[in-house]
Amino acid sequence: MKDKSYTRAILVVGIFGAFTALSFIRLVVSPLWGITKKNWNISVPPERGRILDREGRVLASDTFIYKAYLDLSYLKRVYSRSDKGTQFEMERALHLVTNLSTSDIFSKKGFLFLGESKEKSDLLSAIPPILLKFTNISMSMERRRAAVASLPTILGKVIDGKGISGIEKFYDELLRGRRTGKIVLRYSGFVNLQPEVEKFVPPIDGSDVTLSINLDLQRVIYEDLLEAVKNSSATSGNAILMESKTGRILAMVTTNNWNDNVLGYIEPGSTIKPVIYSIALQTDSATPSFHHNCTGRIQPVRGLNIFIRDIKPHGEVDMRKALVVSCNTATVKIAGLIKEKLGISGFYRWLKKFGFGEKTGIEIPGESSGVLRDPRRWSAIDYAEIAIGQGIGVTPLQLISAINTVVNGGVYVKPSLNLNSPIQSRRVLDEKVADTIRSFMVEVVEHGTGERAKVPGLKIAGKTGTAQKAINGRYVKRYHSLFIGAFPADDPKYILLVHIDDPKGEFLGGDVAAPVFAKIVEDMIGIHEKKPLKIYENVMPNLIGLSLKDVLTISKLLGVGVKIHGSGLVRRQLPAPGTINPHCLEVWMDH
Repeated sequence: MKDKSYTRAILVVGIFGAFTALSFIRLVVSPLWGITKKNWNISVPPERGRILDREGRVLASDTFIYKAYLDLSYLKRVYSRSDKGTQFEMERALHLVTNLSTSDIFSKKGFLFLGESKEKSDLLSAIPPILLKFTNISMSMERRRAAVASLPTILGKVIDGKGISGIEKFYDELLRGRRTGKIVLRYSGFVNLQPEVEKFVPPIDGSDVTLSINLDLQRVIYEDLLEAVKNSSATSGNAILMESKTGRILAMVTTNNWNDNVLGYIEPGSTIKPVIYSIALQTDSATPSFHHNCTGRIQPVRGLNIFIRDIKPHGEVDMRKALVVSCNTATVKIAGLIKEKLGISGFYRWLKKFGFGEKTGIEIPGESSGVLRDPRRWSAIDYAEIAIGQGIGVTPLQLISAINTVVNGGVYVKPSLNLNSPIQSRRVLDEKVADTIRSFMVEVVEHGTGERAKVPGLKIAGKTGTAQKAINGRYVKRYHSLFIGAFPADDPKYILLVHIDDPKGEFLGGDVAAPVFAKIVEDMIGIHEKKPLKIYENVMPNLIGLSLKDVLTISKLLGVGVKIHGSGLVRRQLPAPGTINPHCLEVWMDH
């Protein structure tokens, strides 16, 4: 940090040099005029720590911004004492930089903002020389973040140096600068316009935070999800990619402008069924040889005129087939066996073990705990509706964590966005129980409701879900389409959730969300087959061979404008790879 803070000190002193060189004596030197004070103290602001992705690429960082303000009080005094010719030149210059009339400008008080720039020289060159002595230039820190692929919903915002949402808020104490630095300038003689640095006390900057997010995966998943939402005329979409063994989040994507993966909740539909079947086996409420004749509907509570239906009758099913074809009536029957064995309170406690109704503790402030009512408030039919994913609210993050427990050998792993956070896990199911349900989930993809999630050469354990939406307390013909899959199925390394909200036309999870899952996994494989491009802060990477989309993403990350010639792939670039602190980017492309 010392090198960075010293460079910052030089920049601060450089402002003083610019002031004196441009006759800014009134602004800076007047406090010394006619007095014997020989030392002048200047504050050096500390930098907020950077937020990095798992490959070390900068997602959020501080940058210096120079801002120019016009001192209207001083301007008016000099203007009133100037001759007509000087007044005319001043008026013309004022209109040039403000696009306002002189009368409009003089009707204002205090300071008038003229503009800002990352480069002091660019800012000064834009101000007519006749106005320079009326101009104050300040230097401030501005937080810059990667505004791509829904990353802002994870990173959050900073206002006045304080994190107010997302990662910026959760780690605000760690990221925030610890101490302001100081430069002591020594003046000799009457007025020395080139002061010497007598003492430098470096600022103590904030610490960096490295996320588990992989920028390449985040971007690809966002693009696939955005395309799926568009193709299905849906309201929005969500996707979470997590390492099954560690709980570390590789991508957390939403097409909304807020993090509904964590802050919002949905009904999970049939994606909850692996949890229900696991509870049944673990508590000996049912066995894999469980038998049921599905006629297409079931009355969970005798005497209550409410029926739960399937899309079609499934006939004779055991537990394996019931999950493969996502049989509602069999699931209600199994839930009834759990209720008989454990009681409502016992059923509720087992749902809590999978994390439902509890915050996961993810590093996003404001996380929702979902909706899992106290069992004392359950109606007679709630046990059945919850078993098929109705009457329970889960965040997408809760849902993927619960299903991960099943595919991860029965071990719940706390999800995290911090690459360096310790792995926190606890056993929920016997490994044998978890392996049995996972094997059923493989068949869901091989020849069940999740067939459209297949990826050639890769075994996947998955589950579809279609949840009817409740609006104003009534279920309507609008749906949440879901698919969750873990791969490779024999020893899962990754688990991926896809949620499409309110698709038009096809709406079943197996028809809408499952193909999106397959597309994302295929694109993941493509990313791993090529060496990822590494981007370092303030360093121009080699763009040769990249697409327009890649160039635009990188230009945003670097905070530079881009001029593009042609189309296709990049064949030539300026500045050259390795250029430090690039100010602009120009590329030539062809097919």
